[in-house]
Amino acid sequence: MVIELSQAMVVMDKMAASQNIPAMRKVQAKTKSRSSRRLIFLLILFFITILLLLFFHSSYSRITSIEILGQIYVSEESIKEASGIELNDHFFLVSPEKIEERIEAIEIIKDAVVTKQFPGRVFIDIEEYPEVAYEITPEGRPEAILANGSAVILTDQSVIIDKPILSGWVDQEMKRRLTETLANIPDSLLADISEIKPNPSRSYPDKIMMYTRSFFQIETTIEKLPEKIKVYRPIIEDQLEQNVNGGMISLLEIDRFIPYPEPEETKADSGEGAEAQAEQRD
Repeated sequence: MVIELSQAMVVMDKMAASQNIPAMRKVQAKTKSRSSRRLIFLLILFFITILLLLFFHSSYSRITSIEILGQIYVSEESIKEASGIELNDHFFLVSPEKIEERIEAIEIIKDAVVTKQFPGRVFIDIEEYPEVAYEITPEGRPEAILANGSAVILTDQSVIIDKPILSGWVDQEMKRRLTETLANIPDSLLADISEIKPNPSRSYPDKIMMYTRSFFQIETTIEKLPEKIKVYRPIIEDQLEQNVNGGMISLLEIDRFIPYPEPEETKADSGEGAEAQAEQRD
């Protein structure tokens, strides 16, 4: 009996050892640790959500100012209306690229750059097409002609006309080509040009006639203008040095100068003077 009892105790010891009681305690500890970390993560996420909700309902998440820079002819109201944004709109939901596209749809605006500055400030920097010429309306009011051919009524009647005046332009596409060309010519080269008219021919559909403040006419084409505009001033200076006050400058395939014909009265006076001098010599 004693031997059987000892054998039974040995078997029970082996069974207890095989159950590995300490390992079960480790599994329980790991499970508690994971649950704690998950609870902490959920609490942090909850507080972050609350903070975000509070922030997006506060004034810090709203547009508090819209500043427009660089415009000359377009009013601030027109730009704000085209932008599609208003004060108190959500600051972070505003797309600068979309605002730029909407503003650049305005005809006389060449470029728009929109930047955001936290908290709540939006800057709209405008670049309009530059002035290249003027026109006078049938009512006698001056208009500024921009590089893309657009016309802007000048409200200031005391404006100084310091660029060429366009007259007689019915073909709007040809006019647009001219204004785009003028935009790439320095003001110094256009300073003496007072007026530009269309003067098309079969050979030169884009031929123009320019009039200078020094009483010369210049015949050229829109296509040749950027190259030929550099030639006319030396020709005029040379003629003025020779006391020739006016004439036609042709700047087409060949550059040439044709003086104005003398008035008939001047010719008659010159003839009478010559006859009188001949009688005196006789």
